[in-house]
Amino acid sequence: MIVPMKKLTLLCRATDRDAVLLGLRDLGLVHVETPAASTGDSLDQTRQRLTFLRAALDALPDPGEGPAARQPTSRPVDEVIDRVWELIHEREELEAELAGLAQEERRIAPLGEFDPGTVRELEQRGVFLRLFRVPPRQGLPRPGTFPGAVLREIARDAEAVHFAAVTQGEPLEAIDGAAPVPLPRTPPEELRRRIAWARRALTANAAALASHAGDRPRVAALERESAEQVRFLEIRQGMDLLPLAPGNSPAAGELALLQGWFPAAGEAAMRAAAARFAFGCRISSPAPGEHPPTLIQNPRWVRPIEAVMDMIGVVPGYDEVDFSPLFLLFLSLFFAMLVGDAGYGLVFLGLTVLLRLRRAVPAQVTALLGVMSVCTVVWGGLTGTWFGIERLPPLLDGLRVDWLTGPDAARNTMLLCFFIGAVHLTLAHLWNVARLFPSPRFLAQIGWIATTWAMFFTARTMVLLDPFPEVMLWVLAGGAALIVLFMTPPGQLKTEWFNHVMLPLTLIGNFVDVVSYVRLFAVGAASLAVASSFNAMALSLGASGPAAGLAAGLILFFGHGLNLLLAMMGVLVHGVRLNTLEFAGHLGLQWKGRRYDPFRTRTSREG
Repeated sequence: MIVPMKKLTLLCRATDRDAVLLGLRDLGLVHVETPAASTGDSLDQTRQRLTFLRAALDALPDPGEGPAARQPTSRPVDEVIDRVWELIHEREELEAELAGLAQEERRIAPLGEFDPGTVRELEQRGVFLRLFRVPPRQGLPRPGTFPGAVLREIARDAEAVHFAAVTQGEPLEAIDGAAPVPLPRTPPEELRRRIAWARRALTANAAALASHAGDRPRVAALERESAEQVRFLEIRQGMDLLPLAPGNSPAAGELALLQGWFPAAGEAAMRAAAARFAFGCRISSPAPGEHPPTLIQNPRWVRPIEAVMDMIGVVPGYDEVDFSPLFLLFLSLFFAMLVGDAGYGLVFLGLTVLLRLRRAVPAQVTALLGVMSVCTVVWGGLTGTWFGIERLPPLLDGLRVDWLTGPDAARNTMLLCFFIGAVHLTLAHLWNVARLFPSPRFLAQIGWIATTWAMFFTARTMVLLDPFPEVMLWVLAGGAALIVLFMTPPGQLKTEWFNHVMLPLTLIGNFVDVVSYVRLFAVGAASLAVASSFNAMALSLGASGPAAGLAAGLILFFGHGLNLLLAMMGVLVHGVRLNTLEFAGHLGLQWKGRRYDPFRTRTSREG
């Protein structure tokens, strides 16, 4: 649910603002509104230092954990940072030099082994050598085209023919249709030695950085302090300064003004902080047109879905709705249907347990993966899908549901997808009914529910060729009438009349949204087909020996591994989309919010 917010308008003496801001930071409640471009000499210097520290932190490897963890060095942390930056600059120079050497090596590779010094000695004796290249189809100039010049092909590949032009007395500098090739400055052997040296130097550079891996926590702590200082100065510089009385000069004293937002439940703590740190405050509810930041607090069982919302970076607006519980329930169902295989569900479950034991990812992520893995095992068991195996043991075969696995399984599954889509979209409009009631506009949402189910039967008829119930024509007409009459308040018709003009297209879009849920069947069926194909490839090798068994094992491992990755991509593309676009669109959710980010002491690095 979205937490109610209060607006804070704070006034304090300009001379007291440092103490007030430190108090607000310790309180950790206020999302401060600051100008987008706060500036100042001290702020700019602190930002530069923060950038400096973050680059050093990114360059240092992880120290590891447990007994094998690297220990910090005895050098002061500032010296460590300076040394890391020396190594960063050295690495950049080495990488640039290596890239140039490698490019030169590729350029002169067709020319073979030779010493450029020999070419220079020949020039001193009046013999000149120039290199050219032409497209393969063009070939070398015809003999006699350049009297006194000897043309010899050096190398030929799919891209060009390289040749040399040897003259006496004067060099041949240009040939029509041929591109000159500059003579190399370094013999190929010397070039290879320099490349090997650069690679050894890069390895030594990496080892030198690794020797400071144990210092990474110290650098990270300094980076956090610098980030806090930047945030502090941004807020300080962004505070408006007002004279104590109109017409007074700044010398008479100034007031500092700050505005922000905090959760309504923290009002008592805010008033106590005002008394403690001697600042004046005005606390008010959000006014129409204001956009407070969004703070979402869900029950513990719903919190795993926050990992998905953080990953895709969407936040509902303060005046919108948070449908996290439905998001979790339907995404779990969509995950199960898109992956579709109970065996894959067990693999995901095993990976989830491993990640949880190693604490490699946040607990919310493993909790979400655990829920989705269990749902996948259940769905795969009902559809009789275990790693795409056709003949199942009696125990697993007995879990199947005939309606989902019999001769009409494909038709029934598509019908189920349409039904899930209609239910999903209906819940969105029912949510709107609850929000809009008792305004007459809730009747338009009833109309959308009616048209959604009319579109369900339309999809069933057009895709599955079932007869269309005649009563649904009346339902469609009645729903459309409710939408036309109540979708827009009479006072807003002058500005929102365009919605009525677009209503036919919107109704078609409603049909498309219902049909789009068939992707749950299509992606799941594709995953099953891929798994079955790899199984067939492995079985076709037979049991003719260890080599065939190894090849079959590799086919199964890589084939099912690829299928697992494709299934995960399908969940991200389709499962998330059905919630954040189709469902959110019918709910009227535009994801126009900004995340509540209180001014507080950071406990970990934040980008």
